[in-house]
Amino acid sequence: VDTNAKVPRLKANLTSSYIDLADFTGLYGAKPAAASGPAKPPDPGGRVLPDAAIAVSKLPGLNADLSFDAARIKSTGGLPFERVSLELQLKDGELTVKPLRFHAAQGDVDLNLHFTPFTKNTPPRMHAEIDVRHIDLRPLLDQPSMPAMLRQTAGTVGGFVKIDTTGVSPREFLARMEGDAGFVMQDGQLSQLLERLAPIDVLGALGVYVRGDKPIQIHCLVSRFDIKTGVATATTLLLDTDQTTVAGKGNINFADETLFLNFTPYNKSFTCLLYTSDAADDL
Repeated sequence: VDTNAKVPRLKANLTSSYIDLADFTGLYGAKPAAASGPAKPPDPGGRVLPDAAIAVSKLPGLNADLSFDAARIKSTGGLPFERVSLELQLKDGELTVKPLRFHAAQGDVDLNLHFTPFTKNTPPRMHAEIDVRHIDLRPLLDQPSMPAMLRQTAGTVGGFVKIDTTGVSPREFLARMEGDAGFVMQDGQLSQLLERLAPIDVLGALGVYVRGDKPIQIHCLVSRFDIKTGVATATTLLLDTDQTTVAGKGNINFADETLFLNFTPYNKSFTCLLYTSDAADDL
């Protein structure tokens, strides 16, 4: 620690044998479990994304070079994080993270980030790139804390996110995003998740009522989203199974916290579906 400079400077190389991520929830606006202060009341508008401002005004008060490596991670939801490492530089208020890396579920997630604080003419700006490689969904989602409809989901996933945005809170960052994102999954399966989300015609086309509640095998899922002003619009959204190819379109609106996606199935062969109801024995 150098306190002789005009701006104090810190250089640190830190390691940890164990870290509990619940202790850091305050960084993104949530209340840590052990916090002594009063709980923040629920958002009266029913919003999900936190609007707590991050103290970006304090960044210019310290210059820092920091490296951090933790061997054992305890996540807030029991997710299987195996390791986390971080390279961080803070200079004259500009924050660079290159990278923050999580090793989890036999894969890696890398976050590269550059944050510029207030200037005379512009609000705080952030550029972020996220790279996801070879994440195995089975150990990631087969957790007691996960909903039952997710626990049979499996597959290997990868993807990327590249965004530019402005703001001082997580809600502002997401509502003002501009960028690009893509996601792929191979050799996977979906079970109750698809049954809950898909309309009856898609379920019939996929053979859900023929095979009962057995997981539906997914050859691949490919998606690409164009992000404008916090709205991620699907430019490519395809799901391929043994029986059907499903094409999707729509958007995810982070500003309004709404979701609109429409799926159209294309059968690979003739499908016969027997349906019964109180109104008729056979249709």
